[in-house]
Amino acid sequence: VVEDSRMTEATHNLRQDVLGRIMAVSKALSASADLIEILSLIIDAMRDVLDAERATVFEFDKEHNELFTTVAHGLSSDRDTELLSSAARMPNEIRIAITSGLAGECATQRRIINVPDAYADRRFNQAIDRQTGFRTRSILNIPLVGHDGELVGVAQVLNKRGGPFSHEDEEIADALASHAAVAMRRGRLIEDRMVREKLERDLQLARTIQQSS
Repeated sequence: VVEDSRMTEATHNLRQDVLGRIMAVSKALSASADLIEILSLIIDAMRDVLDAERATVFEFDKEHNELFTTVAHGLSSDRDTELLSSAARMPNEIRIAITSGLAGECATQRRIINVPDAYADRRFNQAIDRQTGFRTRSILNIPLVGHDGELVGVAQVLNKRGGPFSHEDEEIADALASHAAVAMRRGRLIEDRMVREKLERDLQLARTIQQSS
């Protein structure tokens, strides 16, 4: 009875710790308006809370019906947790069709796909592992969907430490995903607005120069 009580208390404490970490992530996400920072927070949270080795975030490009890598944990020099971003360190974006691979299936079906052995699953794209030198063992694919049901992107978490991802991991990832999707959409809207405003300023400046010449 005493042992059962201790196990129950330990489980309760673990859940409280996870809940606290999710709330901390939510607070951090709501405080940022920078898209790259938001995406970096998401992959760090997915990796750390789920006790995994790496995480990747794909954004959904609705116009081209593709998923593209924006921020990922990559293998570079002696740090396998270095952040690689399309804006800073990834000159060649990784783009995949919405119908391609595990990420594509996760996006189209809008459901979590938990794969305990990546290389035993025919849907797994081994090309990125060959390109980076990384070895994917287990992989958790999480759809990032807004409150309105619109697809925002897909998160992938790689290599759970100590074994495959559990059902509890799926529940935690789902909770993180809801906060992530809202923050990503907000960050993308702000970034797109800033790009439009800069373009308008550049056009206005060009008109002013042309009129004064």
